[in-house]
Amino acid sequence: MRLNCVLTGNSPLFYNVMNFNSKKKLKISLYVYLLFSTFVMLIYTCMKNKLPVKNCEYCDAQLKGRVDKRFCDYMCRSGFNNQMRRERCKEVLHINAVLRSNRQILNAIMQNTTDRKSAVSITKLLDLGFNFKYFTHIYKNKNGQVYHFCYEFGFLKLDTDKCLVVARIDN
Repeated sequence: MRLNCVLTGNSPLFYNVMNFNSKKKLKISLYVYLLFSTFVMLIYTCMKNKLPVKNCEYCDAQLKGRVDKRFCDYMCRSGFNNQMRRERCKEVLHINAVLRSNRQILNAIMQNTTDRKSAVSITKLLDLGFNFKYFTHIYKNKNGQVYHFCYEFGFLKLDTDKCLVVARIDN
């Protein structure tokens, strides 16, 4: 029916199609009309089937732009990824925090000595917040004594209330 309107000249947009001198101009005007009508139908379909409004996955703000957009900006994307990483590695972050705390306590004790070892009571270490369950590695010397190290600082339990704190010598 649309094509019939164009050819008979009843269409308001193309009423003088029959006045064209050549078939080529008629063919071009038909292509323009079909392109225009397709565009109008596309807009009508988009308006009829409104796309759902998406929100940012981090701050919940309304998104503008691409259909597959997930975040407002790079700060929201970075914050979201950092939050996910923190949740996945919660245990590892806790262990690293305890190890850093143990190292700081041993470092503070070694600051008061001139040589590389110092005898300290276990109760003093516990009062400072030292956790004996966490250490990075173990060293066993020729005499069979076992040193527990937190990075470069180690401790050896001498008896029930004494502990020897040592610092590793770098060569």
